[in-house]
Amino acid sequence: MNASSPPHRLERIFAYVFAGLVGLSMVCFAVVIIATATGLKGNEFKGGFWQAIALLPGIGLPIAFVLVIVLLILNMRRRARESQPPVKSKK
Repeated sequence: MNASSPPHRLERIFAYVFAGLVGLSMVCFAVVIIATATGLKGNEFKGGFWQAIALLPGIGLPIAFVLVIVLLILNMRRRARESQPPVKSKK
C-alpha cells in the first residue's frame, strides 16, 4: 500500500482559511453573547463595530461550510488520481 502524498498548497490554504473563519466566527458569537448578558440591548448593535461583530458569524460560517465541501472534493480527486496506476508511455 502506498503512503498518501501530502496535501497540496491549495488544500492547506483552504484548511487554514476554514479554521480561521470558524475560530473568528465563534469568538464573535461569544462576544455577542457576553455583550447581551452584560446589558447591551439589541438596538445598540447598530453601531459600526458591533454591527461587524454581530454580522461576521452569519457570513463566516456559511463560507466555512462551502470551504469544507471544496476541501472534500479536492481531497477525493487527489486520492482518486493517486489510486490509478501510472500511465506507461508508448515508444
